Amino acid sequence: MAKTETNDPWAAVDPPPTTQALSARRTDPDSRWPFFWGLDHQRRRLLMLQHSPDTPVPGSLPRFRGMTVARGRPGGGDPDFLFLQLRQPEYADVFQEFCSDLMRVTNRAETEPEAVSRFIGRAWAWHRFLSTGRSGRLSTLEQMGLLGELRVLGESLLPTLGAECAVSAWNGPLGSAQDFGVGTAAIEVKAIAAGRSKVRISSEHQLCTEFLDHLFLAVVPVARAYEDGDDTATVPAAAEALRDTLRDADPVIADDFERRLRATGFDWEDDYSDFRWRTGARRWFAVRPDFPRITPESLPHGLSAVHYTLALPAAADYAVPEDSVLPTLRHP
Repeated sequence: MAKTETNDPWAAVDPPPTTQALSARRTDPDSRWPFFWGLDHQRRRLLMLQHSPDTPVPGSLPRFRGMTVARGRPGGGDPDFLFLQLRQPEYADVFQEFCSDLMRVTNRAETEPEAVSRFIGRAWAWHRFLSTGRSGRLSTLEQMGLLGELRVLGESLLPTLGAECAVSAWNGPLGSAQDFGVGTAAIEVKAIAAGRSKVRISSEHQLCTEFLDHLFLAVVPVARAYEDGDDTATVPAAAEALRDTLRDADPVIADDFERRLRATGFDWEDDYSDFRWRTGARRWFAVRPDFPRITPESLPHGLSAVHYTLALPAAADYAVPEDSVLPTLRHP
């Protein structure tokens, strides 16, 4: 009997015959990359992207309420997949929109590594959207924060570590407590408006030195610019310049950078032409045991997820020059 046409793409997928099997159907035979609608033995819906076992799947994957993003072989077969699975039926409508958007963005990729990178980056963008309930371009503060991280990445880490290590160190967009991590050293970046002397610390983990030999706070002054100039840029312009530099070094590294960039919530399609910025000289602080901060072990039992403001004059004794920071970031 022919299946009834519906707006549900999983309606055309037969349930798997055994508890170990998985049923799947190609989403579109003409699409650039092999996506499949899938059902497991519990009739839970999946969207799967098949890729070569030789294609690396870098970084961590986001976690969602009611949905799972994972990598592996969900049906126990030979091909490798990145897949999105619906665990709770009440999220079905959001899940279907999520799937459509993942395919739309991933199918723009020119290479398989780029497709994998786009899939993961877009999943992180959805994680951010679903966590905050906000869509659209980055807010003013988010633009400042991203620009600060791009400046540290491009001007401090790239010349010191080289392209591959510098980009792989940018783990903040992928859920790490600090923005950058290299071995047992880490950097937390804070962008502040010109003339400000306080920074916002968003959790008790951000300045925690447990498991770290070195932790540095990098403070980047960022000011709104109302005219064009060689020392001003929009966030897309700053990101594009860094991406082009990385692409000259290695297109795969540039793809990894784009994945992490998209995980911040940045989208090349958003218009930022009305926001130009000028950055100032970076200031560095060494976070030592007596640094003014709140850490998990300093909190009373039952308290967590704290936010607090750090007055930079209180950290003046911990200021260090950049050339003393960079040697600690080299891989052993």
